[in-house]
Amino acid sequence: MADTITQTSTISMEIINSEQYKRANIRFSGIPNEKVRTELKNEGWLYSRNHNVWYPRNIAAENSMEFAKHIKEAYFPEPHEEVKIITEASEKDELAFMIQSGSTLKEILSKLSDMYGENAVNEAFKEAGNQLEITKDERTELALQKKNSGEVFIIHKTDDYWDFMLYDRDLSDIDGGTTQDSNYSITDDMDIKNAAKIILDEFFSEEDFSVWEEIDYNQNESDGDFFTF
Repeated sequence: MADTITQTSTISMEIINSEQYKRANIRFSGIPNEKVRTELKNEGWLYSRNHNVWYPRNIAAENSMEFAKHIKEAYFPEPHEEVKIITEASEKDELAFMIQSGSTLKEILSKLSDMYGENAVNEAFKEAGNQLEITKDERTELALQKKNSGEVFIIHKTDDYWDFMLYDRDLSDIDGGTTQDSNYSITDDMDIKNAAKIILDEFFSEEDFSVWEEIDYNQNESDGDFFTF
């Protein structure tokens, strides 16, 4: 560790010890001087603007409490300063409150990064993406019914495009079309539910996909019915 000098400003320092995640974070009451910032960066620490904390990356986490105490003793030697303890329950309670209070996705991801580390969060999202790819809905036909009006939406996948039709409660045609030669933000390899959501939004201005529920139907060419309930 580099030679140190005492921080001459009135800035204070707080060590946040997360017992659950085996690391310490550091919070300053203002901007520490350049020597402090340089030493933190050289040790592998980064600054989280959203939560106003410095946190250790990767292997720096293993020595984070010892290093945080070194910073405090060298630059902020105020006596009788207590270390704030962050428990698993308090971290999860804060995250739950952020979700319930409508915090932005950026703020929630920043909190997760503070709790688990940026690399761990990135790996979790990567794994989730792999799982979504594995469990992708490969069906080529889907029927949805609107809860309040009874309208029925049918989507069908061909080799080259999606075709779709909207029916009223009495199963009379309302409107329909295909995604062939269209400007819809949809791809041929898209999951069928995602394709239905985009078409309902962009073609029929149905922004709330939650009002549509999946229904069973079977194609029946012999009697001319496209689907049965």
